[in-house]
Amino acid sequence: MIMQENMLLVYEINSLRRELKVTRDKISSYEVMLGINQATQMSDAAEMRFKLQHAIEDRDEIDIAHEKEIEVHRHMCYLVPYG
Repeated sequence: MIMQENMLLVYEINSLRRELKVTRDKISSYEVMLGINQATQMSDAAEMRFKLQHAIEDRDEIDIAHEKEIEVHRHMCYLVPYG
C-alpha cells in the first residue's frame, strides 16, 4: 500500500516538473517576443531614467510657461474696466 502511494506521488511530482518546464519555456519565449531579458532590462532602466529626467525637465518648463500665462491673464483682468 505504501509502495503504491509512493509511486503515485513520484508520478505526480514528475508530472508537475514537466508542467513547470513547459510553463518556463512559454515564459521564456514570450520574453523573447517582447524583447524582455536580463541584458535589455539594464539598458531599459538607464533609458527609463533618461526619459524620466527629460519628463521632469519638460514639466518644469511647462509649469514656468503656465505661470507666465496666468500672470498675463491676471494683468489683462486688471486692465478690463468693470461696469
